[in-house]
Amino acid sequence: MLLLVAIPLAFFIGSGLWQRVAMIASIIVVIAIELLNTCAEKLCDHVTPERHPQIKIVKDMGSAAVFCALAVAAIIWIAAILERFGA
Repeated sequence: MLLLVAIPLAFFIGSGLWQRVAMIASIIVVIAIELLNTCAEKLCDHVTPERHPQIKIVKDMGSAAVFCALAVAAIIWIAAILERFGA
């Protein structure tokens, strides 16, 4: 769903080919990392259904990876918006 909105927006906001590619790729990377995080969480839940401190650390690290990807995507999109509409 996010890509359906992001692709047309990237063509509207992006001023060049590489900027558009970076904007769309950043969203795809966020989705990919979110999928990997979900896989890790499901595997952790399968291996140890009860709460375990080490499993919590693994899940937190996966969430941190998603946050980092979101931060990079936000920087790319904000930079493109600022370039397009002036700053």
